[in-house]
Amino acid sequence: MKLTFIDQHFVSSLLFSKWILIFIMASPTLATAQPAQCNNESLTADSSKGMRQQGIIQHTGNVIFCNKTLHLAADELVLKQTRQQQTYTAKGDPVVINQRNDSFHLTAKSDISEYKPQQSSVDFSGTVNIKLINTDNSQTAIEADQLIYQFQNTDTDELTPVYFQAKGTPAKFQFSRQNDTEVIASAEYIEYSFEQQILTLTGNIRFSQGESLIKAEKLIYNVTNQSWEVPQMDNQRLEIIKKPES
Repeated sequence: MKLTFIDQHFVSSLLFSKWILIFIMASPTLATAQPAQCNNESLTADSSKGMRQQGIIQHTGNVIFCNKTLHLAADELVLKQTRQQQTYTAKGDPVVINQRNDSFHLTAKSDISEYKPQQSSVDFSGTVNIKLINTDNSQTAIEADQLIYQFQNTDTDELTPVYFQAKGTPAKFQFSRQNDTEVIASAEYIEYSFEQQILTLTGNIRFSQGESLIKAEKLIYNVTNQSWEVPQMDNQRLEIIKKPES
């Protein structure tokens, strides 16, 4: 039997909207078709249980949370609460998050998504694929084995993104904006500062912008003015390869 209920302390639309809204950034991404949202907030699952002494609420089997702007699908959704912190963990094959409003459209897929409000972070792990598109048609896509978003709360109780860190074998980053040259990059580690709009690539880098492919161990890219720098490092040799004409 399908179990349907709403736990006000667990699945308020405000909480889940905050979880996803940290992805609203200056450089958003391409999104795929999105499941229909719900006019009313709802959570459905095959089963659910609460363990008061352990501070756990667990929803299992075909878990779907949705409201007017958000749709989340997972195999399991768990809230664990202690005196020190709360942890919201979604697991699936994959966990799929879709959100849309007047400014952006987001699709995020991962094996595990974990939100820790007290630490102001969201951790995606497993096969991570995030795509986002803004109303100005700027697009960003990220593929990684793990991705951590760090954010901060403002006085208006909104979540402001600070940076993301992605790692993989390799992690991949793609950014395009109207009238700008597309950037395609891969590295073992990728970090992006939202305030500075600086992308830092580290380890076995492949960076492509226009006609050139750059190979290095560290590269810093300024999204605002489209400039890049390879700093001097021990045991590093920079290689720039001109792409053949198509």
